[in-house]
Amino acid sequence: MAVHHRWVCGFLMLFLIAGCTKDVPRSSESVSKRPAPVQVFLQTDTTSPVWYEVAQESLGLISGPADSQVLPFAPWTIAPRLIGFVITGSTAIGGLNRDGFLVFEESAEGNLALYRIAGGEAVSSCSSMTMVLLPPSELELESSLPMPALLVARDPYFADLTSVTTSAVSSVTAPAVASETSVSPVTPLPAEPLVTLDLRDFSVRSYRPRAFGPAGTNVEALDRGADGAWYIKAAVLDDTSQGGQPEQGGEARQAGQGGQTSQGGQSGRTSQAQPITGIKEYFAAQSLSNEPVSIGRGAYQTALQPQPFTSLPKMVQQLMRSFTDSQRKNHFPVLHLVRQDRPVQELFVADPGAKNVVPLSGGESEIIKFIGYADDSNAVVVLPDGRGVIRRSSGLAAFSLPQLPDGFVYTGIVMLPHWIIAGWEEQESFAVGSAGFLIVKL
Repeated sequence: MAVHHRWVCGFLMLFLIAGCTKDVPRSSESVSKRPAPVQVFLQTDTTSPVWYEVAQESLGLISGPADSQVLPFAPWTIAPRLIGFVITGSTAIGGLNRDGFLVFEESAEGNLALYRIAGGEAVSSCSSMTMVLLPPSELELESSLPMPALLVARDPYFADLTSVTTSAVSSVTAPAVASETSVSPVTPLPAEPLVTLDLRDFSVRSYRPRAFGPAGTNVEALDRGADGAWYIKAAVLDDTSQGGQPEQGGEARQAGQGGQTSQGGQSGRTSQAQPITGIKEYFAAQSLSNEPVSIGRGAYQTALQPQPFTSLPKMVQQLMRSFTDSQRKNHFPVLHLVRQDRPVQELFVADPGAKNVVPLSGGESEIIKFIGYADDSNAVVVLPDGRGVIRRSSGLAAFSLPQLPDGFVYTGIVMLPHWIIAGWEEQESFAVGSAGFLIVKL
């Protein structure tokens, strides 16, 4: 009887354990899908800045931008580069043009894991136009985590360079644009132009939300206005050459199905290549899950006017006052600011209603650009050459990123509790040579 009693107790214990852990496989399955990090930086061991360059579908450690690959200059819509950052909690996400995502995830111990997540054909065949951070409800998903997303499009600016030789392009603009990196004018139109990253398991999916309307438009821009609405610019597809027939299945996926997805290798499915006309359409939507409302160009431009410096958080205003360059005189100071859990990078200007003493006839030479990041208790602002100011719990202090070679600039910056990540590029006019990012321990 004693043996029988022990056997029954053991069976009951196994049954209870199995019952209590029946949901564990789902969690384990999600975690197991995550790829191994490219590298893990230990807070206690990392003392020097760490430089990476980005190339087509790869990352490479370098000693600094001066030692990066000498690449042919290419239009910014073509070149491998970081297009921007979003941040949620202790995770920063960067968008890689024609590649996918970079994820910088800080642990509770302060260590930093770097991941590269390829976006597949949906990203590699198109230009990445902007980086956004979406609540799952925007795509009618049941999730508790914000979702980073890339807007991808057929190149709306430089497709005509395909037939131009390198020497001919050089006569138009200073940098030579290599013919092998040019975009073909028959690049397919993405049927599902919003490519998302699920931060739970790093899976990538593509969507065509209701706000993007039916297939047959090239969605070129997605912005968030100060009023909280989404604003969309699209170019009309000239379907006369194809008899007005979109890709079979593409229409069914999008018509009234903003939450429909395609996963894995299927996310690259696109409509047949057709010419885009010069006609632009502008739309507004309170949510990407809503049908869009057509608006005029003037209403679109008005809704996306930069906000004044006075609308900045007080902490960021304090940082901006530390720069003599931010005091408007004969130039035009602007700040590109990333904020924690904000959907998009925001643009602020000094005295937007005032006119310049000297007109901006010299192009961008009179525009003073700042890049920055802010959350509830920390902020950092730098100039493109890396000179800046930082605000942490210890107070306000001067701060500088490592000096860059001539022709290189910093393009974006975010801050985690113990780390700063900044994007950099070699620039000339509208073209980009080598590009990458920097990791600095605070």
